[in-house]
Amino acid sequence: MRAVTRPAEVARRSAPDSRPWIFATDTLAFDGGGERALEQLASAMGVGRPVRVLPVFENGGDGQTAARLRAAGTPVDDTIVAFPHRLGLSLRSWPRRSFARLEEYFRAQSAAVLVVFSLRACLRLARPAWRQGLPLVVSLHQSAPFFGPPLASWKDRLARRVLKKAVARWVVLSAVARDELSGWGIPLDRIVIVPNGLDASEWTEQPRAEDVQALRQAIPCATGDLTAGILSRLDPVKNIEVAIQAIARTESSRLLIGGGASEHAKAYPADLERLARALAVDDRVGFLGHVSAPRAFLHACDLIIQPSRREASPLAVIEALACARPVIATAVGGVPELLGQGRFGWLVPPGDAEAIAAAIEAIRSDPEAAQAKALAGRRHVLRHHDRKLCEQEFERQVQSVIEAGATALI
Repeated sequence: MRAVTRPAEVARRSAPDSRPWIFATDTLAFDGGGERALEQLASAMGVGRPVRVLPVFENGGDGQTAARLRAAGTPVDDTIVAFPHRLGLSLRSWPRRSFARLEEYFRAQSAAVLVVFSLRACLRLARPAWRQGLPLVVSLHQSAPFFGPPLASWKDRLARRVLKKAVARWVVLSAVARDELSGWGIPLDRIVIVPNGLDASEWTEQPRAEDVQALRQAIPCATGDLTAGILSRLDPVKNIEVAIQAIARTESSRLLIGGGASEHAKAYPADLERLARALAVDDRVGFLGHVSAPRAFLHACDLIIQPSRREASPLAVIEALACARPVIATAVGGVPELLGQGRFGWLVPPGDAEAIAAAIEAIRSDPEAAQAKALAGRRHVLRHHDRKLCEQEFERQVQSVIEAGATALI
């Protein structure tokens, strides 16, 4: 279907560079890697232009990420819309007032571009953005595309119909995500890889010794015990129970779990605590809740475990490698790329507690080899995940969409 040019779009082409970029996301109520990446991008892209953040789901403006954005002077427009979290059976069932308010909002802001950080949010925003001639970019921080039950196949068909031509550029974190989108029918020339980045000066600096010691004392340990760590929001998709099962299969090891519960999985931490008691390792598993100093947490651990069922390119793994920590992670999404197909860490099958336990014992039995892998991973991350370079490439890709003009007719 041929592209069309809207009058609003023609006006934008001649508008000054002070037009805001709108970053839209599901919610800011969590404080995971995706939220931190959005926060960092908003800060970097906000130099020289205004950036506004638009949460589109109920209670989307809550949480520490939203509070930090506001404190830094980035507007969080959490009163514009509040779609229900569940996708309705029909587009007609979605609140018409929300679509009208979105169009009014886009028109009032006279924005340069809309950058959406999830497929779920994009499904709500694609048509109102097009009607206002607003170029659309999707930056995916999850495995793409993925729709879970219920109605997974229906959601997939809807997304293909609505998004395949509406999105001018797809920004993904890994080659795996690029190939998934290509298999979904997205032209390769619309997909670019811009990895997660970090500030080397921040992550190579040693944290305060007292902060590290305070975290290590969360669980008493004997000399020679290994401290494994998980830094993640507590959600069933993270499959943290398999790490607890792995600890139960090892001796002289303990597990520190840093992160708060997801809004839709508030019972999950209690389930994990019950599992630890049932396996008689509750004295070796500590739940720290939200961790305000992730660098100190990583330095408090002898190794890091990432047991997720599904991942894109987790920031926690990149940060662990930057801190030269041995990493055990499931071979899902872009994780094998991060770990150099096993050169920089240990890759295990999803849900395999025995494999995680074996990797823990391998690290214990040969600490020099483990440290060599961790240092190689650190060198790789510092070379290929420099935040400034990643942000410059992200900005270049979005700017090219703005300059290109019209999105295609849905």
